[in-house]
Amino acid sequence: VAIIMKQPEKYGFGDVVPEDPVEYEKVKIESPTDLRIAAELADVPVETLQKLNPALRRMITPAEYPGFELKLPPDKKGVFEKRFAALPANKRLKYTEHIVRRGETLSAIAKRYRTSIASIQKANNIANPHRLKLGQHLIVPLSPTYPGAEATSVAQTSKPVGTKVIHTVRRGENLYYIARSYRTTIGSICTWNNLDPRATIHPGKKLTLYVGKTTGASASEISGDRIVHNVRQGDTLYDIANRYNISVSQLKRWNNLRRNLIRPGDRLTIYKNKPGGNNSN
Repeated sequence: VAIIMKQPEKYGFGDVVPEDPVEYEKVKIESPTDLRIAAELADVPVETLQKLNPALRRMITPAEYPGFELKLPPDKKGVFEKRFAALPANKRLKYTEHIVRRGETLSAIAKRYRTSIASIQKANNIANPHRLKLGQHLIVPLSPTYPGAEATSVAQTSKPVGTKVIHTVRRGENLYYIARSYRTTIGSICTWNNLDPRATIHPGKKLTLYVGKTTGASASEISGDRIVHNVRQGDTLYDIANRYNISVSQLKRWNNLRRNLIRPGDRLTIYKNKPGGNNSN
């Protein structure tokens, strides 16, 4: 193609009119980032980023290349940089790399990392889960809510069982982050809200979610108008308040907390319909 384009007339392409060059701007990505999350932050379809960044064969920016320059449409750089800076690095992608050993199967690898076969397939573009190569490098998402992983389980997790919560989307949030915060799946959120998984969500949008049995019964105990949340490793007051659509001050007041310090194993009480709350159904 390069040879033909240097002398198009010689090869019978005399009437070729070159297209305008593709316009884009570059942003540096210091840590591995899921391309779907990047698309959410930039308010563009993920297909747009794939076309602008054909070197990315997988749906993430390379881990071994800090400072990787991601190409964005020219009018999206500002909003992307602002949202990306506000998104913690551990929310951009959670994964590990695994080298396939002799006799290992995708099922065994998924079980080892407590994730799903579908999520590993999606992250590595694996069509046949039974064909792994010795020494093959795999990207393993460490959460079953990795985009695409919910495809085989939406029917099982999207039933509206549990406590209804209205979540107001905040700046910098995306479906992946919200699904992780509520311990549910992107597929369930899309089903409950009639959304396309590829849709862009904007700050201020209200999403209906169901907290409780379908999002991890061990995390919440529901009794009447009261929810008892069992604090897990990595939980913060902000994350918990955001999950139940209440304020941090309410959460501290209901539990007589003077500081923002909580520990795994603590039990926090949340009231669904208490006056002054903003999470009543």
